[in-house]
Amino acid sequence: MSAESMPPKKRNGLFIVVIAVLIASGAMLYFLFFNEKEKAYGSDPGAEDLAQLTVETKEIITNLKDQSYIKTKFRFQTDTAEAKEELEQRLFQVNHLVIYELAAFNRKELQGQQGISKLEERLKRQTAQLLQKGSIQKVYTVEKVVQ
Repeated sequence: MSAESMPPKKRNGLFIVVIAVLIASGAMLYFLFFNEKEKAYGSDPGAEDLAQLTVETKEIITNLKDQSYIKTKFRFQTDTAEAKEELEQRLFQVNHLVIYELAAFNRKELQGQQGISKLEERLKRQTAQLLQKGSIQKVYTVEKVVQ
């Protein structure tokens, strides 16, 4: 039975069903595509993923520019497990960079959020230059005492 020989009510019902199926299929493809794209382009990792992608420095105590001193510790988030492994092997270089960067700050500059953010950004940029197999996504200050 062709659509032309159907009564108008059945034809309208069939038309609505076809449109609903097309809309549902399109919506499903849209969400599948964008969820995959979001995963590929680095949506925020979960706690387990984050633990597998971060490297923590040991506690570092060093002088600041104004002869105050700081006790601090950082976590570096990488983009891949390979980058994490490389960063672990280069941890002595990371510690050197941390000490070097801290020497450029004085006590007042590290007191507020802006100072911490500035330091984290500098460490991210400098550490990223060390890596050959990936990149640094974020630097977290996990401990900080300035005296």
